[in-house]
Amino acid sequence: MCIRDSLDTAMEENTKQTDKKCLVCTKQDVDLFICNGCKTVYYCGITCQKESWPSHKVLCKQIQEKNKNQQKNEETHEQAEARSEMDEKSIHRYKFIRKIGVGNFTELFLVEDKLNQQQLALKQLS
Repeated sequence: MCIRDSLDTAMEENTKQTDKKCLVCTKQDVDLFICNGCKTVYYCGITCQKESWPSHKVLCKQIQEKNKNQQKNEETHEQAEARSEMDEKSIHRYKFIRKIGVGNFTELFLVEDKLNQQQLALKQLS
């Protein structure tokens, strides 16, 4: 079994597991602590956690990396939606009609909003 398969198997087993138990001694009837790194395994105390760490370390880091990549993908999707919304608010949304004035370091234009067919005054800093 390759490392990727063991990673996926461990994550699947954790999500299916309804009764939480210590990874090392399998105690269930005590307060359990979740691994702060991968958040997929439980320990009854520091003794079991230290005993498990040499074997759990590689898998823990892989799970953390996988979660980090998933989070990046979600953020990228949210950023794409935000860019799409900004495009609707961009200057390309407006149709130039005519220049209606000039001020100190500014120009005033009459424009039409292509989406709403409304005429607006647009101030541009020069």
